[in-house]
Amino acid sequence: MFVKTVFGKKELCMKNVNVVLTGKLLAEADASVTVERMMHITGLDEKKVWSMLTSGKPIVVKKNIDPELGNKYCLALKKLGVASELRSVFRTPTIQAQKRAPLVLTAGSNEVSTQQVASPGNTGSAPVREITQSSLWSALPAQVEASHGWIWIRDAVVMFHQALWSWSRIIMLVAVIGITFALFGLAQAMYALVCSQVLSILLAPVLVGGLHIAAHTQFQGEKLRVGLVFSGFSHNRNQLILLGVIQVLFSVSFGILLVLALGGGLTEAGLEIIALPFTSYHAISLLIVVAVSLVFCAAYWFAPALIALTSCSVWYGLQKSLLAVLKNWAAFLVYSLYGLLAIMGLGILFSMIPSITASILYATHSPNVLFIMPFLLFIVFGIPLSAILLLSMYTAFKDIFYQETVQV
Repeated sequence: MFVKTVFGKKELCMKNVNVVLTGKLLAEADASVTVERMMHITGLDEKKVWSMLTSGKPIVVKKNIDPELGNKYCLALKKLGVASELRSVFRTPTIQAQKRAPLVLTAGSNEVSTQQVASPGNTGSAPVREITQSSLWSALPAQVEASHGWIWIRDAVVMFHQALWSWSRIIMLVAVIGITFALFGLAQAMYALVCSQVLSILLAPVLVGGLHIAAHTQFQGEKLRVGLVFSGFSHNRNQLILLGVIQVLFSVSFGILLVLALGGGLTEAGLEIIALPFTSYHAISLLIVVAVSLVFCAAYWFAPALIALTSCSVWYGLQKSLLAVLKNWAAFLVYSLYGLLAIMGLGILFSMIPSITASILYATHSPNVLFIMPFLLFIVFGIPLSAILLLSMYTAFKDIFYQETVQV
């Protein structure tokens, strides 16, 4: 639940909040007096204070605190003539940590440290010399530049290189799980095929959530263990499985709608495509189905990471994921273009594999080459590309939702 408190309109909050300056002065405030007081509190020059109070951009001044304490800070800012509000966040620190946390001003990626406010009723105090760092997951996704689409891939490559052997083992483990489900689905009975497909879709968000936890563990400088791939079973497991249920329902609905859009219908053999002329009606229907699938993909993209790392509900995760993709459509466009170039490069490479295999087979006269070649391709290309794809999902998530500031 997103909770906001503006002066004169106090509301009950169920989650911890950030105290945020709205970038505006109150109508009854004396601008010169307010600026002078804020200069005294922050130690900033007049130009920066004016920009901070009149730019219209939200600036976090107190992070991840209890709503009751947040209201006290808002009242203190109101006495100064500064408009502020409360915004919900994910992480919940202890009350002692909230009271010890200094007042910090951050605006996007620009960080401005201030002097600590000893209490909500105090408008000035001695500067704090101790320097600390804090971080949290933001309830509102940030908007990044289009060039970050490449940065996500670059950072993913760096993370893979830093823990190459660990990620190689993780990807091989995930591949073994996928192959096991595929072999189970090759059974003659139709129910076996259906069960394997449904079960794989149900567990996919749990495994992806575990991969995000593994990536975040590496980012925090802790030891990366292969067993972390199963950590989704112990971190908000029910919500991750519910996300899998939603994906199953969408997959079934999408299949039915796609058949209908292509001119399908019910026959004696069941639901299948009927040989009819492709009209403008079919074209429009197909475009609508594709648009719906893209919206679902956007809502799903960050959902496993949000659910696993922030312990939010599945509906909250889907909502925030969709918002994040829409706000950063330019970065995702660049990200997709680089992915398309990689696919085209792999296509050219794989088109050369039959001739290379035939040459090796002719030179060695060994049929074992036909069995070794797929394994070699998986080792050389499959593992790195799969790891980079998964890690780029995490680096994008971290770039958009992760906040880290320096407190002085």
